[in-house]
Amino acid sequence: MDYSSAELMIINAARLLRDGDVVFVGVGQPNLACNLAKRTHAPNLVMVYEAGVIGAEPARLPLSIGDPTLVSGSVSVVSMYDIFANYLQRGNVDVGFMGGAQIDKHGNINATVIGGYDHPKVRLPGSGGSQEIAAWANRCYIMTPHQKRRFPEKVEFMTSAGFIGGKGDREKAGLRGKGMVGVVTDIGMLEPDETGEMILTALHPGKTVEDAKANTGWDLKVAAEVRVTEPVTENELRILREELDPTGIYLKGGGRGGRGAPRNGGGGGLLFFLCVLVGGGGGGGGGGGVPLPRGGGPGGGWLGFGGGRPAGCLFSRGGGGPPPRRGKWDWGGHWRRPAPWRLTGSGGGNFARPGGAAPPPPPPPPPRGHEPRASPARQRTAGRPGNGGHQAPGGRMLVWKKEKKRGKIKKGGKKKK
Repeated sequence: MDYSSAELMIINAARLLRDGDVVFVGVGQPNLACNLAKRTHAPNLVMVYEAGVIGAEPARLPLSIGDPTLVSGSVSVVSMYDIFANYLQRGNVDVGFMGGAQIDKHGNINATVIGGYDHPKVRLPGSGGSQEIAAWANRCYIMTPHQKRRFPEKVEFMTSAGFIGGKGDREKAGLRGKGMVGVVTDIGMLEPDETGEMILTALHPGKTVEDAKANTGWDLKVAAEVRVTEPVTENELRILREELDPTGIYLKGGGRGGRGAPRNGGGGGLLFFLCVLVGGGGGGGGGGGVPLPRGGGPGGGWLGFGGGRPAGCLFSRGGGGPPPRRGKWDWGGHWRRPAPWRLTGSGGGNFARPGGAAPPPPPPPPPRGHEPRASPARQRTAGRPGNGGHQAPGGRMLVWKKEKKRGKIKKGGKKKK
């Protein structure tokens, strides 16, 4: 059975959720894990979105924590303050999925900087709501690819606290909940031992202990009995591919052009926050500070700059897909496109072309000296001759003031004969 590492992680993360759990849900791959669990073994799962939606029943894949599809069928909609103060901090949230650029041996997460804080090598999107979730959720899971650079012995900056320096440090800091109780990777699963150190407890089919150790930045300990996770089923893949993410936005980096489209990177980016304010850029180059070659797919923050156009951002700079042919010729004979600031609440559906096709080239400019000229009356309206008869903003007023100054217009506004 053919499946990607992303699908493998999503399915195994979904199996960790229990029927009746209250889960903070955001966008990206953890969102798929929650919806997969709700459609399989946990039908009574309660999904809470950071924007204030409780008991969401999305009819389609939400592209942001503020996607309108979340409100339809929900139990309640409250403010963001109520979600954090009256639900999370009171212990009413069972699960929070985390993710980050770095996860150390004690489950601490770095999602802020790589290098020194004052002069970092890479500036990452930051915490968003993840530090509160790590501190107050009853239990937390981490989902991330298993790579050596992501698993250093100690994080360079502690954005979200796991067990800090050991099992007792979390309680000393006044944090509630069990902390990071599991890390799901594309190799296996890590869980804390009695000292709070993450050890290898499970492997996915076909993976080995040597694979896990070679991709970990510290001397990874192995549990006395390492179990093998259950194989991926056809039903789980069918739900993921056909019902939850048929266009491959988060599964294989396909963007709206289908799975594997090279121009529209996938969604989720480097950071898979289940509850996130600032989302990573899209796949195709990674998010969270990793430059993208053309523009990523959906991320998931409120304001997502850099990389591509994050789905669901209020404003985003640049494009997550080829723009349509829109614009006009300027006075110098250059083709000008509209300003790159765009409303993208639909996740780019109004701007991206299906299939990742390149935008058509602009029409050729008219030959020099043969530009279309409007009638004299139209030129006066436009304010400047030779612009093809297009109305210029304020053109009529400018012409009126100029001719009045020259004495061609009477005081009453009528033109002199």
